[in-house]
Formats: sequence, C-alpha cells, structure tokens
Amino acid sequence: MKKLLYLFLTVLIVACSGDDSNDGTTLNSQFVGSWLLEGTEEVYSLIIEFNAEGTGSSTEIYDGTTENVSLFTWSTTNTYLTITFSPDDNVSVVEYEFITNDKLRIIDSEDETDVAILNRIPD
Repeated sequence: MKKLLYLFLTVLIVACSGDDSNDGTTLNSQFVGSWLLEGTEEVYSLIIEFNAEGTGSSTEIYDGTTENVSLFTWSTTNTYLTITFSPDDNVSVVEYEFITNDKLRIIDSEDETDVAILNRIPD
C-alpha cells in the first residue's frame, strides 16, 4: 500500500534538467478534476485532485479510511507536471502523457517506463 505511494511520490521527485526560464509553463486544463491511482492491493488507493487555479490535494485511502492528505500547487509544460507540496515546498517534476481525456500516464523520465496510470473520477 505505502510502497505504491512512495513509488509514485519518488517519481514526482525526479527533476527535469534544462533552462526553464521560457518553458511555456501553464495550467493545462486537462488535469483539472479528480484522478484515481489504485494500488496493487485492493484496499489501497490514492486520489489526486487538481483545481483550476493551480492548487490541489492528494488523499491516501487505506481500507476505506483516509490515512494522509497532502496539499500542493501545480503547473505544466507540454510534457512535464510540476508539483510543489505544502508546507515544506518540496518540488517534484514528472513527465506525463494523456492516453485519453480520462486516462493519464506518468512516465519515469530516466528509462521511459510507465510508473503510474491515473483514471479520471467522473464528477
């Protein structure tokens, strides 16, 4: 349960290199909404909510009980999602790709493998 969360968060910690001074950072509206990452254990899931104004939250749920809620701000480029967690300001950058409007792939930039698939939660 926690291993999947740590794997996901570890990937988010991977920073991209290069000059970001003029990188086209925006708030990609495709992200707005709630997304579900289901763990390999049936009793674990992670819900990530992206708000239109660039804030969000992640909620760990284990066996139907909320275990941890983290707040963050977010922004995107064409291929990277940047998340800054509050209150410690840890910045995480991850590569992403929309498979469909309702399915999001998080990619490990180093070996270009899928790390997580998030499914949109219908409103």
